[in-house]
Amino acid sequence: MPTALAGAKGRSEGLAFEVELIEMFNTVIPNVSHAATQSVASTSGGTCRSKTDILVDGESYSIKNPGKSSASIQIMVTALHKFLESYNADEDTRNAFKLFLGLSNGFGKLLKENKIKESDLNYNDELRRQRVKFTSLSQYSRDAILSFLNKNKRDIVDIVVRRGWADDSKDFANKMIWCDSSVRQKSDVEHLCLFDSEEVINTICEYDWEVRPSQTVLYLGPLTLQMKGSGKGEAYHYPQFNCSLNDLRRAEIVSFEGDYKQILNYMMAS
Repeated sequence: MPTALAGAKGRSEGLAFEVELIEMFNTVIPNVSHAATQSVASTSGGTCRSKTDILVDGESYSIKNPGKSSASIQIMVTALHKFLESYNADEDTRNAFKLFLGLSNGFGKLLKENKIKESDLNYNDELRRQRVKFTSLSQYSRDAILSFLNKNKRDIVDIVVRRGWADDSKDFANKMIWCDSSVRQKSDVEHLCLFDSEEVINTICEYDWEVRPSQTVLYLGPLTLQMKGSGKGEAYHYPQFNCSLNDLRRAEIVSFEGDYKQILNYMMAS
């Protein structure tokens, strides 16, 4: 299935799962849950998509519905310029990220400015995708990327997991509910896993950013960062943060597991 169609299908199934969760929670306690507002005030002054998908007794939850518990799914995708400008990244750091994540326009010029020869790059993995693998960057650029990510680690992870670009704390996702699709299938309300976002953030931040052997993915414990690699134009090169339920478990992040009734009872008692 083409990437765009797969993404649309995933979003549709995710929304349907959120609706089902709300309905099932409300069969236990009437009107305890409802959908969250999706378009909220942004830190940049406009609007953005909230990290919160549903509300339960006034508490905010992000819902994840992977096809497989081992599948690394998108946690956040954002424009590179917005990401870098939020931390006042210097010009060297901006150039390093543009090389690593790529450009839809001006890639050749960027290579020349950074004295990178096209003949030294792999056609399929780099030139065709208009990006440079981590190992093809200068040591200075590699250090700039990792230094930036580790310096701003806590805030970046908080944005990715809990806050997004929302300006108001009421729009932050303080909890996460994952469907454990390893038991039966996705969209299964009988097998759920509940995480506190603060616990997830704290555990992830115990790690430091590193690069995977593929040289196209950076990782911070269970969290990864890579070029989006789908869509058109600038969006193809957006930074995309991913994670899987299995990786969260391997990181030994505290969680509560059960069916929708057990999860709701636990949430109400917490």
